[in-house]
Amino acid sequence: MRAKRPRCGRSPAPAVNIRPAAWARLRSNANSAACVPSPAAGGKIQAEPALPPYVARVELSLDGETWALSAAFADLRPDGLLFARYDDTRAADCLGAWIAHLLLCADPAPGVAARTRGLSRDGGFAFRPLARAQARAELHALLALYREGLVRPLHFFPKSAWACMSSGGKDSEALKKWGGGMRPEFGEANDPAWRLVLRGEQGLPGERFFELARQVLGPLFEHLEDA
Repeated sequence: MRAKRPRCGRSPAPAVNIRPAAWARLRSNANSAACVPSPAAGGKIQAEPALPPYVARVELSLDGETWALSAAFADLRPDGLLFARYDDTRAADCLGAWIAHLLLCADPAPGVAARTRGLSRDGGFAFRPLARAQARAELHALLALYREGLVRPLHFFPKSAWACMSSGGKDSEALKKWGGGMRPEFGEANDPAWRLVLRGEQGLPGERFFELARQVLGPLFEHLEDA
């Protein structure tokens, strides 16, 4: 896992039309998330400067094999890590932020709070800190699933799993997201990647899916809070 900055190309950036109300809301959220009052500036709101880049690294053992997880963070601040983009929050955003959060809790950066926040068009979210041992245990469990997925298709469908867990564990919401409801063309089952790797399989999502949904997203939701 690596955090990369976007490369600068030669083509000009496309124009983005943002409604004034949406822009004001986004700017307000950004100010509250990334800025603090500065005594040196007479109490005015100023952005906190980023700390030096930090590489988090965790080594874990799976059945006698040593696996190393690492991530480079170039935008850390004393109050933690911030993910921000102008779009609605998606399951992939929370999952990516959660894994980064686990790494920073398992191998903390000096002078940085073990807190990760997300800022998007429709609001924000944050993860509460975990003890180092607990963060390592969560990473170990996720890494074991990753290794399993290298051998056989892993029945973890993120959009359907998110729909299930965010509704309090309702199987019906997962089935709706998987099949698309009245619009099957938008169902997660219609994703070309899933159609390829799961060809010939019937009765999805099945018991293994719901087990994985709870295993992967359960700890995430336990530490998730609105920001």
